[in-house]
Amino acid sequence: MQVKPPLDAMIDQASFHVLPTPVVGPTEDNVRKLLGQSCSFLEEFHGTSDSDRDVSCLCSSVLVQKLWLVESFSDENLGWKGDRIERYSISTGKMIINVKESTMVRPAEETPQGGLWNSNVDLVVPRFHTPSVYFYRPTGASNFFDAKVLKEALSKALVQFYPMAGRLRRDEDGRIEIDCNGEGVLFVEAETASVVADFGDFAPTLELKQLIPAVDYSGGISTYPLLVLQSTAQKFIAFTSSAQKFHRYLEGISFESSSPYILLSSSDDKQFAAKLCYAHLSQMVTHFKCGGVSLGVGMQHHAADGFSGLHFVNTWSDMARGLDLTIPPFIDRTLLRARDPPQPAFHHVEYRPPPAMKTAVETSKPESTAVSIFKLTRDQLNTLKAKAKEGGNIISYSTYEMLAGHVWRSTCKARGLPDDQETKLYIATDGRSRLHPPIPPGYFGNVIFTATPIAVAGEIQSKPTWFAAGKIHDALVRMDNDYLRSALDYLELQSDLSTLVRGAHTFRCPNLGITSWARLPIHDADFGWGRPIFMGPGGIAYEGLSFIIPSSTSDGSMSVAISLQAEHMKLFEKFIYDI
Repeated sequence: MQVKPPLDAMIDQASFHVLPTPVVGPTEDNVRKLLGQSCSFLEEFHGTSDSDRDVSCLCSSVLVQKLWLVESFSDENLGWKGDRIERYSISTGKMIINVKESTMVRPAEETPQGGLWNSNVDLVVPRFHTPSVYFYRPTGASNFFDAKVLKEALSKALVQFYPMAGRLRRDEDGRIEIDCNGEGVLFVEAETASVVADFGDFAPTLELKQLIPAVDYSGGISTYPLLVLQSTAQKFIAFTSSAQKFHRYLEGISFESSSPYILLSSSDDKQFAAKLCYAHLSQMVTHFKCGGVSLGVGMQHHAADGFSGLHFVNTWSDMARGLDLTIPPFIDRTLLRARDPPQPAFHHVEYRPPPAMKTAVETSKPESTAVSIFKLTRDQLNTLKAKAKEGGNIISYSTYEMLAGHVWRSTCKARGLPDDQETKLYIATDGRSRLHPPIPPGYFGNVIFTATPIAVAGEIQSKPTWFAAGKIHDALVRMDNDYLRSALDYLELQSDLSTLVRGAHTFRCPNLGITSWARLPIHDADFGWGRPIFMGPGGIAYEGLSFIIPSSTSDGSMSVAISLQAEHMKLFEKFIYDI
């Protein structure tokens, strides 16, 4: 009878165990220290029969931020040796992403070098990578979302859109510009045991954000790429025994029969060690391919707004299908330079501090943020638009104005704002069609201004929806060439534009931000395997920020993705469907 080595015996008895330790940070020294503790624990654990120690500990109880795969290590008692430590995957809660390969994709040809000047509106945008996610159904093609095809097309697209392959830097005056140095964009290939259906209505939750590569901002603005991309394939994996539960999250690793593995996971305040069996995976698992793919995009906001970002992504997808460039990017942002001397002619309330709460809103629980998405059908939107004629109102408002007014009104109600509380709505407004002379259609950069109607909550809540829509309509009408040129001049006179960058303080209660993607070509990215079944934000950074998203099926519906305090979200759902 063959005697099983200690690790085999432990695998038979329990598939998983979590070992808390005060060690913080996945450095090699800390990993070695943790592994030493793990060895001691594994020896003590040998011989027990607690069958409940399984992967559910990790999946349900531990919020894992990063996983590290440690391939063998030195321990004389168990005969393990080696020291290769590599990053393996990223996880929160139930979903684990297996990163197969990360590549820095550079332009296929030499591109212009040097600094690209940023306009004032390039510099007042949030200083992070705007997240978005595409989902695609499988086609059955053998080369479905082939990474080689995607990377070759990406490299070609970067020749024309060469600023995207650069980095940020500061000029001699300290102003942020784009260093067009051709260092490239990050492209990540990944797999997950989850399936597209797991994402339900595609609300931009933390799990959805996992489909976009994380960016490390700690090294300064010149250290990170302006564009990060992640292609994630969804797969199912089946197992034959409880001891193999953990393997469904590790599909894609090549295990050697002679090498044990230890899996480490690091969260904000703890580290955990998990023992992992080492047998031949090819003999243990059966693959059931869901086949769906997601494409996660993180685009640094200084580089491009939504329109320019989509111009790039859609051009990339065209080139993947062998098509030529249709609209070349216009790479000169001096078209949005302020006048000399600056001549602001309006009181630009959009850049003034937002109203603060007069009194604290009572909540039964500590503040926590929730993110949800709500679909409104064509019939619901038509009913909402028809309400513009109620109460003797004779002005016809657009579907968007009525929907935005309804969202503003529903948010005020859900938050329980006092009648005398002032509330400010921030509406992202594309200046491309409002500036004269018109800027070129391929202008690459930010042309986003902000319309900001202000009202007291009592009027918004007590009056018909068209009252809020009217406030929005009037604010949008005001956004003509004179106003936008005045805004550029106003910004030119500010000593520090960084103080005007919007963030959590801008949109939180009692205020609200709305960004509409209804007129953007968000579903045009066909890389050769069909259009996406969904495209939307991959996360919402701030409480009080919302997005309006058109349907991918052209059925006339729209969805509202929004982040609110959790207690307010329950009421918002009630009010948003009360049409």
